[in-house]
Amino acid sequence: MKKTIFTISLCFVISCSAVAQENYKKLADSLRYVTEVPYIENCKDPVFWKIVSKGKDIVPHLIDKMTDTRKLEKDVYVRFFGGKYTVADIAYVAIQEIIADIPTFELLDVPFHEECGYCSYWYYVRESKKNRKKFQRAVRNWYEENKDYLIWWESSHSVTGDCFIAPTKGHYIVRHKIFDDFPPLRQLQCGLWINKIGNIAFKEVGLGCELNDEGFEYGIDRYLTWAYTIPESGCESMSEDEFWEKCSSSLKDVVDTASFKILNSEFFMDKNFIYRYEVMACGGHIFVRHQDKMTEEQVRQEEFNAYPLVSAEEVARIAPVIKKWTDFYKLDFAKARLVNVDTTCFNSPQDDEWLYYSKIDEKEDTDKRIDVDYSPDKQRYVDLQVFWGYEEKDGKYYFNGWDDGQEIYLIDRKQKHQNMITRMGSLQLAEAVFWKSDDMFILVGYSRYYTPFRRFVYVFDITNQTKNCYEIMTEQEDEYSGYMDKVYWKEKGIIVVD
Repeated sequence: MKKTIFTISLCFVISCSAVAQENYKKLADSLRYVTEVPYIENCKDPVFWKIVSKGKDIVPHLIDKMTDTRKLEKDVYVRFFGGKYTVADIAYVAIQEIIADIPTFELLDVPFHEECGYCSYWYYVRESKKNRKKFQRAVRNWYEENKDYLIWWESSHSVTGDCFIAPTKGHYIVRHKIFDDFPPLRQLQCGLWINKIGNIAFKEVGLGCELNDEGFEYGIDRYLTWAYTIPESGCESMSEDEFWEKCSSSLKDVVDTASFKILNSEFFMDKNFIYRYEVMACGGHIFVRHQDKMTEEQVRQEEFNAYPLVSAEEVARIAPVIKKWTDFYKLDFAKARLVNVDTTCFNSPQDDEWLYYSKIDEKEDTDKRIDVDYSPDKQRYVDLQVFWGYEEKDGKYYFNGWDDGQEIYLIDRKQKHQNMITRMGSLQLAEAVFWKSDDMFILVGYSRYYTPFRRFVYVFDITNQTKNCYEIMTEQEDEYSGYMDKVYWKEKGIIVVD
């Protein structure tokens, strides 16, 4: 009798498992009915979040869909990069929402594009079905290797799309990626903190933040237990596992507490290392260098000096055009270096599948806009696409501010299309545009990806289809912005309120 009961129970379990798997398969089939991909305000699509709510159990079925190139039932366009989402694309977004920090570009085996970022992903998967199958196989292998190490991480914030309140209230992460929890025990004489199991931490007072149902809560104390180490070769080309092994270390394995000193708010040292503390949003990072090695700033300077100096001919051609901007910051364009020369196609035929090109409508085919920069003949203009733009009130125009990221567009009124020519990251800002002629314009701004930060001068030649990228390294951490607010908008009659 017991054997019979066991057999019936086993059959019931197997039957239930089979039914669950069939339900997951059907649910994955419903991907084509997704109408919104998560992005800030678009975070409530019922089909998408129902799929994501099933967690890691549905992941194998989503991986199966990564070669399904059918369009969705309702057209959903890829934000920033153009074209329409396929079932395969939505499947991978759902996988990324379920499991954080999947090493996408390592699995693609293509580099993250320095200028347009994620565009290299879209180029690769759209190129051929073969590429999608290769990517699918890599994702499946990664999942099989890591699925037993996935643990649930509570969070109100989404993994993709910057949704502040994600319906799932969390996601999975690979266990080894979590920093140690640090309930402090006591402060050491050197200023660091230690807990009951011997972990060492640097305390950030009031610099951390946490996300809850009401948004971000700032001013929270935070303990840093890890530091980024900088090996002889850079970490950029390493896999994620190699990065954690070779480019980061626990402070307890690095710091000599007997000789450790906090020199100022930015630098620490002990007998073996120099430590640089860099403040960032919601807390900072600690970087480690050997005492006998150059500082990070010296390394950056050497790398920068390896680029060719701008030619005298180019200085004579460009410097007078951007003089107003260089004078504002007291810059010498003759000290700029040519960091990149790129080919930019300004005249591609219109195609919905292209990342950067689209038609313009009647509202865009105008020479009356005050917030853009026209060529001398008014047939082209550059739109800096400042996120919040401006508004009119009582006959005056007021600037609304910007978000972290600009898409810079060249609009061609003759060819009736627009072209995204470059994109700024969260630590960059394109501040102004100067036209030298009807076929050449110059984009200027700054990048804070380096220390000290750099000013950039991008020269776009429409006739020759080229983009020359110059950078000027600042000599000190002076005010990195100001021209756009104090000069650029003012000249356009747009008021900036502090």
